Amino acid sequence: MRAAYFMFSNFSHFGDLWPYYQHFGGLVHTTSKSLAQFLKEKYPSVAVTLDLAELRRFAPDVMLYASMQIVEGPWKHVQVFHGASDKPFYFEHRYEMERYDLCLCYGQREIDKFNKAGFRINAVPAGCARLDMPTAPLPPLFKNQRPVILYASSFGRHSSVERFMAAVYELSDKKFNVLVKPHPASAAEGGAAYDLIKRFADRQGESFKMVQSDNIVPLIKVCDLMLGDIGGSAYEAAYFDKPVLALNPDPAKYALNEEILSETYLWNFIDVVNEAEELAGFVQDTIEQDPRGTSRREIAAYSYYKHPELNALQVGIKAIESIL
Repeated sequence: MRAAYFMFSNFSHFGDLWPYYQHFGGLVHTTSKSLAQFLKEKYPSVAVTLDLAELRRFAPDVMLYASMQIVEGPWKHVQVFHGASDKPFYFEHRYEMERYDLCLCYGQREIDKFNKAGFRINAVPAGCARLDMPTAPLPPLFKNQRPVILYASSFGRHSSVERFMAAVYELSDKKFNVLVKPHPASAAEGGAAYDLIKRFADRQGESFKMVQSDNIVPLIKVCDLMLGDIGGSAYEAAYFDKPVLALNPDPAKYALNEEILSETYLWNFIDVVNEAEELAGFVQDTIEQDPRGTSRREIAAYSYYKHPELNALQVGIKAIESIL
């Protein structure tokens, strides 16, 4: 079987395709010169092309995607996805979704959302291969033994950076080590959030670090608590059973909503911080008591399928082979 992979613009999406590339090999196609350069530097063993004609000569049997595109050709189309977020992005791409020959959904929650939205797709619950893959341990990030708080914000209107970045930084002046991973799209957007990220990057010290990575999993594994907002990283922290707090980007726009298609569905299962001055108290209470542990595990089980015998990559491989 010959596999190809399409990358659009966000370098972090390759993390979801990488487990399948390691198994199938093949060819990555992108239209972004900077992304092609990133792949060549970070993954030198990966074959990359900007040339659509080269892709067609390669003649793959299947094309795998982590973002919402279709590259026309005689091959099968498989959507792998790049996050279990409540953001409505996937539901703005019905045309593409219904053209994929297979959608490797993370879990039943994702399938239920597509069904409720009326999408007609070939959905298979597969789990998330990226989360199941082993990761090399990180070198020590801090010299002290304080609890580590990971802040992984979203971008655009879903980002909490403008309201909470200063309060997050202040946590490092108290009892915590703070690790900040900005969303990769923050740089592309620019604006006030990007300016704040740059400003606080200059304040890095012994208990405050800012990092960029195409794989958040190693960072989640070393943290004691994660701060998110409206994005898939909070679900991933729940997958690893890490306490999670949601920072509300705009209380005038966002509130708890039990509707499964809402942008704040996850907030029903974790605590939400609405004001920056409340953050330190929420962090301290969550570190000490983890009051939402039971409901967090409930939403993680609903969101990520776990086969009794196979890992997520093996489930995905079997599903892909079944459509060829």
